[in-house]
Order: sequence, then C-alpha cells, then structure tokens
Amino acid sequence: MNRVVVTGVGATAALGSQLTDLAQNISEGQSGVRQIPEWKTYQGLESRIGAPAKLQDIRRINRKQRRSMGRLSFFAVDAAEQAIADANLDPSLVTSGQVGCVVGSTMGSAASITEAFEIMLPD
Repeated sequence: MNRVVVTGVGATAALGSQLTDLAQNISEGQSGVRQIPEWKTYQGLESRIGAPAKLQDIRRINRKQRRSMGRLSFFAVDAAEQAIADANLDPSLVTSGQVGCVVGSTMGSAASITEAFEIMLPD
C-alpha cells in the first residue's frame, strides 16, 4: 500500500491569499461575498454576487506559460507554491516525479465557464 503524507498547505481565497489570513478571517466571521457588476456582460446570469479571490503578482509565472493559463490556474499555482514553501521542499524534489500536489476549487472563472458553454451550445 502506498502512503500519502501532507507536508505543506497553501490557500488562495476571497478571505485571504495566505492560509494564516484565511483562517483568521474565517474565525472572525468575515465574508468575502461582494457585488460583481462586471458580471452584467453574461447574458442570462441574474446573480451579481460572488466571493472572488484577488490575484497576486502573476508576472512571476513565465509569460509563455501564462498565455495558456486561465484565472483559476493562477490561483492553483499560487496555492501550490505556498504549499511547497510550507513543506520546505527542495526544488529538485518537486520536479522529480515523486511529489504530487492536490488542488481544489469550487468552480472555474465565470469567463471560462461561459466560453465552454458557448462552444458546446452555440446560438
């Protein structure tokens, strides 16, 4: 049987871009929900509220890689980098094929979901 060991964690959410900030804001009963007026552009979407996370400096990701990444991918990279730092992993071990990273999300961005449905269900 293989074993799994969780050695580091990271978080990027509406309530914080670091695990400590997220935990503190949750314990204080904060809410990340806000109005999102730019969602008016999505035809048929009646809800204009959400809990969007804030993007950190994405320029640290190679431009060539960034071009093919969606907004959700930037958050995944940020959280994964935090988990790697939290675990104090040697960078050579991270690329060895012996390390895995599990990323969870509630959903992708509204833009990527809209794009997918426009491809699947054209007018």
